[in-house]
Amino acid sequence: MDLELHLLVWKELREHFTGSELQDAAEDFVRILIEHGADAEKISEYSIDTEIKEALKDYIEFEDDVDEFDEDEDEYNYS
Repeated sequence: MDLELHLLVWKELREHFTGSELQDAAEDFVRILIEHGADAEKISEYSIDTEIKEALKDYIEFEDDVDEFDEDEDEYNYS
């Protein structure tokens, strides 16, 4: 699957959606890609589109900019 080509198609299609239709379309688009073998992590890596990133939240966890305590090192790690 040529993921870059699919994301270029999305870039052209997204102009034809407005408001909530855009997010719904992005969710459908991501679901279809994943159903056909695309890896959610790869989609996230190649896409900078905010609607696609939002749709991917159902499939992968994004790191938040939250301070985490590392028990092994007894110090805070800043994301």
